[in-house]
Amino acid sequence: MKFRYLVWLLIPAILIVGLPATAAPKAGKSCNKVGITKNYKSKKFTCVFKGEKFVWNKGSKLKLDRAAPTEPSAPETGPTKPITLDNLDPKWTFKVAHKLALDAVQPFDSSKLGIRFVIGPGVDKARVEQEKAGIDRIAGLWSSYFIPDRVRFIYVSPQDGDWAEQLTTIEQLQSMIPPNTTLKKLITSNECMFALGGRPLGIYTNIQCLPDRISMQNRQTGPHEYTHFVQFYSGDLPSKAACWVVEGMATFYGNAIGFSMDDPNGSVRNQFFSGFTYSYGAPNPTPATRAEFTETLRRGNPDEITKLMRLLEPPGCSQSTGPTTVQTGYLLGGMAFEALVASFGQQKVVEFMKDHITTKNWKVSFANTYGISVEEFYQKLAPYFASQVNW
Repeated sequence: MKFRYLVWLLIPAILIVGLPATAAPKAGKSCNKVGITKNYKSKKFTCVFKGEKFVWNKGSKLKLDRAAPTEPSAPETGPTKPITLDNLDPKWTFKVAHKLALDAVQPFDSSKLGIRFVIGPGVDKARVEQEKAGIDRIAGLWSSYFIPDRVRFIYVSPQDGDWAEQLTTIEQLQSMIPPNTTLKKLITSNECMFALGGRPLGIYTNIQCLPDRISMQNRQTGPHEYTHFVQFYSGDLPSKAACWVVEGMATFYGNAIGFSMDDPNGSVRNQFFSGFTYSYGAPNPTPATRAEFTETLRRGNPDEITKLMRLLEPPGCSQSTGPTTVQTGYLLGGMAFEALVASFGQQKVVEFMKDHITTKNWKVSFANTYGISVEEFYQKLAPYFASQVNW
């Protein structure tokens, strides 16, 4: 019992002895060893020998080690390196291409073209005005190279099937209607999601169905079809060049001039492109064939991409035999022209079409313009295709 009592007594003694060491320092107050320091309230106190005793000095202000404030990083305004076919930046290639196309648009009033508008009775007039704004932009893009002499835009609505049937004969549109269908069937069976571009009787003609509900994607249609007019002027590209060239070029300019200015991050573009993957596997596309197609793109194997692009060389993009379709041409051709415009600029596309007027051979004109064969180009597209597949 006595031993336990002593232990109990020692504990308070130890605590009491330790108190001076933990007390807050104050100038003139005692400390127990010369040279020791303590920081307190932004000051550093040092124990000194003064007047035959150890006391804390007056202290000195602490120098606070404050890190320099970090400036917020500036928003990215472009790629870190120039876009080339060997550096098709996944984030910036399509943005740079769209900007180059938009920057090339000249102010233009398409009413100067003398366009004849043929408008169905069910068409919303406000929708026509929206379409005309897109025509102003696309006509301004090509105005230094192409000014059509005879143009008509035919707009129909989902309610205009019977009227459109009569119009086919009146306007002599038979050569523009695909085999085994009619303009009325196109209107009723495609939920008004179609447009046709052609040049019957030498008249540049766009037949376009304007749906009741408009999405941003719909804004690409007019610029897309007008670009086909430019192609007809350029040595009849639509009947002589690869389908991926014809439809890919039109798709690129449809997106760039139609809606890219309101789609800075490309979300509408991505959604638009993803819709074209469902037709792969023609004549009997299935979810499995779509998965096969997207996985091929995702792998980014140059030889596999070359094989796909070769399938898109015949007019119609192998629509009848598959597995590729015109929609495949929209997708892969659209991304191909993003790569070309971002790498070489808008004027090179004009040079390509001018050259085709002379050569009548799209592969020769491609090599003449871009300094690379189409086969080499296909190989360089592979990593870009792989980087864009997020569906």
